[in-house]
Amino acid sequence: MPSAAPHETTTLRQSLTGELARNVIVSDTCRCVYVSTPKVASSSVKLALLRAERELSEVSERKIHDMARRHFKRPAREIAEILRDDRYYRFCIVRHPVDRFVSGFRNKLKRRDYRAEVLRQLGETKDRPVSIEEFVDVVTQQPDAERNRHWRSQTGLLHPGLFNYHTVAKIERLSEDWSGIADRLGLPCSLPRVNASGGKAKAVTISPRLRDRIAQIYQEDMTAFGYDLADASY
Repeated sequence: MPSAAPHETTTLRQSLTGELARNVIVSDTCRCVYVSTPKVASSSVKLALLRAERELSEVSERKIHDMARRHFKRPAREIAEILRDDRYYRFCIVRHPVDRFVSGFRNKLKRRDYRAEVLRQLGETKDRPVSIEEFVDVVTQQPDAERNRHWRSQTGLLHPGLFNYHTVAKIERLSEDWSGIADRLGLPCSLPRVNASGGKAKAVTISPRLRDRIAQIYQEDMTAFGYDLADASY
């Protein structure tokens, strides 16, 4: 196990008391650490890892996240040590920031509880539809650390500066990237398909100006993960 400077270990443990702890899955069966990102195939990867656990005879697709949280739960101190242990294969999956943002809007803002969260930021209490322009305005005004995890930056969720990933896969080439991960972990070469959104979301059309604003919000993600603005597909 590589040694870490005391201040690095302390910073990592502090991060694990917040959002990072929610996103980390440690599988001893697969000898891996997966750090999940909402709206980036997280349900499918969690289902694949849950199915690899021999004692789990059945996995409910509707309760994947709850089951994964319960089954793979570890103390923050233990996770901090494992995240620096190269005997565990560390991986994550990222997505074009603009596409992820639009997907989050399409799938989450149709739900009243998520709309209420955004409407409160707009100073309103009565439920109504929220436009993507209003959503961009709200997210722009929020510090990244205070955003809902579904629209928090991927760098803010994955903390690539705190520890090294063996693989940073991209959803845009997921078939190829997952094949390499699965081969390493002894998992099926195809990810299970999970319709976590509960139905097809309505298409969203955004202007080039709004696309540019979204990319600016997530400029750190664009740079860290090598995305180009022209590659957004939304």
